[in-house]
Amino acid sequence: MTTQVCCYLNSHITALGSSSTSDESTTPISEEPSVVPLNPASIFVDKVSAQQVQLNLDPGSNISATYKVSLSLATAPDEHCEANVVNVSSNDTIDITTLTPDTTYYFRVCSTNGNKTSTGVIGTFKTLKLITRAPAYPSYPNWNDYLVNNGAKFYNANQSVCVPATNYGFNACINGALVQKIVITGINDCSRLKASDQLNAFRWACDPSGSDAIIYSTDFNRHKGLSDLILDNQFRDNTVIVKVDGQNVYSTANEKWWTNVIESLPISPNGTTTTLTNSGQPSGKIFTVSADRISGAYSIAEDKISIVVLKNAKLIKDPTTTTNLITAVATTKFLWYEGSFSGNNQSANIILMPASQHCRLQNIELAYSTDTLVDFGYDTHSNKLIDFTFHHGVYGFDSSSSSSSLFNLLLYGNVSNMQGAGIRYISHSVVSNVVFSANTGSRGAVSYGFNTIYMNLTFVNNSLDNSIYNFAANADLFNNM
Repeated sequence: MTTQVCCYLNSHITALGSSSTSDESTTPISEEPSVVPLNPASIFVDKVSAQQVQLNLDPGSNISATYKVSLSLATAPDEHCEANVVNVSSNDTIDITTLTPDTTYYFRVCSTNGNKTSTGVIGTFKTLKLITRAPAYPSYPNWNDYLVNNGAKFYNANQSVCVPATNYGFNACINGALVQKIVITGINDCSRLKASDQLNAFRWACDPSGSDAIIYSTDFNRHKGLSDLILDNQFRDNTVIVKVDGQNVYSTANEKWWTNVIESLPISPNGTTTTLTNSGQPSGKIFTVSADRISGAYSIAEDKISIVVLKNAKLIKDPTTTTNLITAVATTKFLWYEGSFSGNNQSANIILMPASQHCRLQNIELAYSTDTLVDFGYDTHSNKLIDFTFHHGVYGFDSSSSSSSLFNLLLYGNVSNMQGAGIRYISHSVVSNVVFSANTGSRGAVSYGFNTIYMNLTFVNNSLDNSIYNFAANADLFNNM
């Protein structure tokens, strides 16, 4: 919540008078500013947590670009912000950190022009109570650390390692990085509690079964992903705020939650293939692309590798590269793909991942290929495609046969302008909340499904009636099409 605090605008203090003379030998008057700058027109206290606060300033007509902030634990600091100065900033947004939890502070914000300082605008805030956030599964704390989902709830598994050869199903294993845990001591009524993180990245759930309520992150919010957690190849600090009876009461420390190595995706020269490895990192590496790049190909040689094309960037296949843009070595596991990838209207797949297991394609756009956008090949199972957009290709999602790609989840998608089929060869899977539009292929928008549940599908202006092609009789369940 943004709260306006004790704000006022000082009267303009006029410049001191000075006389002039025509005597050229007179010492020139100093050009240092002699006008006291105006106070900020108003100040809003925002993002109060246990250890930090953000002050948002409206400078009004003030031409000064610099502000001083003084803090006090007793009463408003003295005028002109001469004592207990905690921040000097030229920005209209000022972050104050390393505060004491559950403490009332008084502040004064003064404008300065290097020579004079205004009397300042005063206000107050109280920091929240500090609580601890920790991984729910300490043995699997980082990105692409997977454990078996063998508990009664997703948050009480016994921390056994995920073995894809035996753990089948898109919910059979858990990415431990996604599940964070916060204990609220003394309260076990979840109806009184509501949690959110300042990056607005995660969904949160509450377990009231013990004497203390425990809050867990469950997964990303819609349209959120790894790219929302990364800045300058580092994980961004994040804080969880917990409301009690509608009021902000608790917060966690503002900190980084994971320790995976993050680095820029290495350059792959046009017409070549560059191999990606984890360089011995046990939790895997995260490779990022921060600006549009025309690139050669990549081969993923190890498990637990992530490729994240950050927002407003695109990884584009070089026209001289004849192979797939990205090929995962057969049976690689726990991979993560995110962002926008283009085949540049060239042949071969954008992503090929044969026999890949427990991988995730999140907030992903695959487009412009004269072949398949993402090909799961053979013996692929237990993968998730969430918030996906496929357009302008032959096939969007494809695999070798109806029995080759099992137990996958395709959730929240848009598939358009495909010349073959939007989704082909999938079995024992769930396809839900997908829009198919303007697909012109003779195989329909969806084809060759087997023992798959389809829910909430929308078909618009596709070339075939009903947009369904060659399904096994009585093998597929459709709902709300």
